[in-house]
Amino acid sequence: MGLTYREVSKILQQNSEGNVGAGHVSKKREKFQKLHARARTFIGNFVKEASVPLSARDIQTALREEIQLSVTTDMIKRYLKQELQLVYKKIKPITFAHNNLPAKLQRQYAGAQYISLLAEGKTIINIDESTLDSTDTRKRGWCSKGRHNMMTHMQRLASINIIAGVSSNGDFLYTINQGRNNSQTVILFLSKLCQHLNS
Repeated sequence: MGLTYREVSKILQQNSEGNVGAGHVSKKREKFQKLHARARTFIGNFVKEASVPLSARDIQTALREEIQLSVTTDMIKRYLKQELQLVYKKIKPITFAHNNLPAKLQRQYAGAQYISLLAEGKTIINIDESTLDSTDTRKRGWCSKGRHNMMTHMQRLASINIIAGVSSNGDFLYTINQGRNNSQTVILFLSKLCQHLNS
């Protein structure tokens, strides 16, 4: 075949890694064989029918109270992640009004109106406001174990407020104000925006 020693060694190494991977998957499956079939069915249905975010502790309590099975939270977490392909994400709180039927219908109607206006060649500008209170807005970062994750170069700002508009054409229009935004600052932004669009 004309293979060098290095090429043969590489092929053997790849084959051995493939075998280890297959063994690792089978061992992972074996872990969940310890989880009772009733528990697996119950967890799947419980997650599907839940109307609120769930924790592993909630599922553990429900298993114990409803079908009298004791399962560790670690096994529940692994089952949710590896078998059901679920993810543990940060909860974003919203009011009930955001997801009720009238709100959904209003969003659908607004979306249809936006599409119709864009088809007519109209430009849509979405306006919002925000506040900057520091020069560094990062919330998380990597660091060595045992060390505090601190920033020494961050500066506090005296309530810098931004009012900005993004158009459907990709234009970005903004103003920066010191102090809090109120109805007067919004009206001033809109008047300046109209002047800019008419110029």
